[in-house]
Amino acid sequence: MLREENMIPIGDLKQFSEPNPAFRVLKPWWDVLAEYTNIIMAMLSLFTASLQISEIVKRLSAVNELKCQPKEDLNL
Repeated sequence: MLREENMIPIGDLKQFSEPNPAFRVLKPWWDVLAEYTNIIMAMLSLFTASLQISEIVKRLSAVNELKCQPKEDLNL
């Protein structure tokens, strides 16, 4: 059996499991760079998707405005 004097009190263990708000750990620069790269890539993909959607809408609206062109005379 374990004797009570050899056991670690729960209060001592609890202080190690809870982070101390007085100390803030900075992220490594490569993590910050990766996050900013992901944000920039997401913004670019949304921008290009909106350009493609606007081009599709423009083409669909142009279909309704088709005008007949006279046939050109190719005999010169």
